[in-house]
Amino acid sequence: SARMDYVLCYYRPENQFPARVFGGFAEELKDSQGCSVDKFAYLPYTRLSLAKKFPQGWTLDEATAGDLWELNNIYSNKSGGLLLNALDLKHDGNPGSELDDSYGSIGLKRHCKSYSLCDEGVLKAVILVNESDLGINLSELLNSIQVLVLDPEALPWSVLSVAIGRLTSGYQGDKVPLMFYPHTYTRLQNIPSEKEYEAWVLNCGQGHLFMEYMQRRFRIRF
Repeated sequence: SARMDYVLCYYRPENQFPARVFGGFAEELKDSQGCSVDKFAYLPYTRLSLAKKFPQGWTLDEATAGDLWELNNIYSNKSGGLLLNALDLKHDGNPGSELDDSYGSIGLKRHCKSYSLCDEGVLKAVILVNESDLGINLSELLNSIQVLVLDPEALPWSVLSVAIGRLTSGYQGDKVPLMFYPHTYTRLQNIPSEKEYEAWVLNCGQGHLFMEYMQRRFRIRF
């Protein structure tokens, strides 16, 4: 579509078909501003055992432009990909507002909001709360909480779980899908994550190269 800037999809790395189609194109292109892949850890987490209070010095607030600037700076140095562009976390603290309105105009719910988790004013994570009607996507990745960790070693799970507990009021059911970036955070904090997902993002300005790749590699005609 001429109105699309990015295409984002998630797939399991052990699933050979999307790994070949999507991951293969990213490897061949070798341009992280044209197509990028970032890995998340996934955990369907129950809210029943979450604590209620932060340790002294920790705060949870709506993300500011300064918070997102810091997130982008760290992500650019670590990955250099398109993930934050696709999640609409580039400019301000209100991601997806136009998308929310588009869904609402046809009677569907699609809402995103970003929050900053800080220790003594130092940003440790940006948390993106995604809410949508149940069933919009089968694995509920559009109805999840995505945690983008800036300092994995300095963010204890005991603290992060409190923040997550405060952000789950709009969710139905006993479990909330959680996604962590970088995916290594769960292992570092000894969190028993269930599986991993690759977040594949295509800059639509390179869409013609992806179509050429599909035609050449898989003999698919458009």
